[in-house]
Amino acid sequence: VWMYDALGSAPRADVPGNISAENHFYSAERPDGTRDNALDEWITEVEGKAVPVYRELLDGRMPTGNPKRDFGLYLAVMMFRTRAARRSVGDVIGKHF
Repeated sequence: VWMYDALGSAPRADVPGNISAENHFYSAERPDGTRDNALDEWITEVEGKAVPVYRELLDGRMPTGNPKRDFGLYLAVMMFRTRAARRSVGDVIGKHF
């Protein structure tokens, strides 16, 4: 895959797994220096539950009950997965305290 930098540096070839990925984006560092990946594991579970619901939506079927809740949770989680959204939430929490 060819990658083009928005800041104007020269295009370069890379493998998809190295592009737009950041290790430990959702992990927290424990006092002993190890990583807690519980949040990433939870997000993966939320995404997994949303897949069949999304396929039903593409087929024109509206979800109800738990599938509807699962997809709503997926949408909410997606809104907060960006660095900007995380910073915004941090600002709100910081101002609260």
